[in-house]
Amino acid sequence: MAPNAILYAEKGFVNNHKMVTANNREIALKEKLTPITVVDLWASWCGNCIEAFPYLDKLEEHYANEKKVSFLRISLDDKGDNWKRSVERLRFERDDTYWISGGMKSDFARKFDVNFLPRYIVLNQEGKILNLFAPHIGETQKFISLIDSYLK
Repeated sequence: MAPNAILYAEKGFVNNHKMVTANNREIALKEKLTPITVVDLWASWCGNCIEAFPYLDKLEEHYANEKKVSFLRISLDDKGDNWKRSVERLRFERDDTYWISGGMKSDFARKFDVNFLPRYIVLNQEGKILNLFAPHIGETQKFISLIDSYLK
């Protein structure tokens, strides 16, 4: 785990970080956390991110009846307009994805050592990092095993 990630998670940075909805509403990350929250970090310019969405959809379906597990799609696009166009093009629900201002140069990206996409982070309801470098979502069985290990 990156030293900065540990430091800022302990100071409540995870809980207090602000995101923007497609309806231009600012929301704190802590408002969306569940006992097991899978954070999918992506950007509109990242082809591998877009290609991974069907795997995330399958995981969401797999855990549809498990109230302790949730999934957040957070864009690290540099510009909100690029992200919003992607939300429309990809036909996301308007509250199904969020944007962090500043993209890959944001405090969020810097403090959580995000230097490649797609990237997956698993948090708990208190904002504690359970896994800072979770496996690629395309490794579906491996990802299911990881989530199931947190459910025990």
